[in-house]
Amino acid sequence: MDFFTNILDHLSSLYQLKNVHGTYLTNELPLFYYLMFPELLEFKIYVWKFVNPTFDESIMDGKLVTSEIWKLAEQITKVYFDFPTVEIWNPNLFDNLLRQIFYFSKFGKYRDKNNLLSLFNSLNKLILLIERSLKEGRKLFPGKKDLGGKLTILTNDFFNGNEQILIESDNWNAIYVKYDTPNYIRSYDERVCNHASIYLKHIVGLASNITTSNLIDRMKFIEEIKEKIEVSKRKVLL
Repeated sequence: MDFFTNILDHLSSLYQLKNVHGTYLTNELPLFYYLMFPELLEFKIYVWKFVNPTFDESIMDGKLVTSEIWKLAEQITKVYFDFPTVEIWNPNLFDNLLRQIFYFSKFGKYRDKNNLLSLFNSLNKLILLIERSLKEGRKLFPGKKDLGGKLTILTNDFFNGNEQILIESDNWNAIYVKYDTPNYIRSYDERVCNHASIYLKHIVGLASNITTSNLIDRMKFIEEIKEKIEVSKRKVLL
């Protein structure tokens, strides 16, 4: 549980900062979206345990998402829910996840079609949630009617590097960079954070805003992801 406890501790400390906001640059679906659905979170933990020998979350009663981990996930998403962010997504951010589902559908617990169906059902719910969030320009959480923190999502085809999260506030700034899945390295160094701020502002300038008013680009983005999910579903359930 150390991985999730550390995330909650860091988020909770950031939440106390004055005028805090985040800029999230990623090629893959951000971690916080997996934490909203137990089936998606369990799959990602399954993958992380497979690819990273240092990721050591214990299995209890055959479950990767224990009640303790799910409680932490809910607490993490609650903090994230209120946190204003600009998120710069690659339009292909679901591709790696869908490749992983295809790969793991050939062995282990995900050879079971019921497990695969549950996974794809959660993916479809997630896409509907993202679609609503884009329309509102605010974060949404499954089962909650309240709107969360301001959310701006942009798409950028040019970026193909490491995931970065820049936190800026009146108190201090920090940069988190993914260095091995699913772990991050962080720096509070002023020079590093200033460099990241300049870089991310440049990337934002090259990106297309698909939040709120940009209906055509937003629909195109969502429909392309829905189609990819449906194609992947048909492929793995053959």
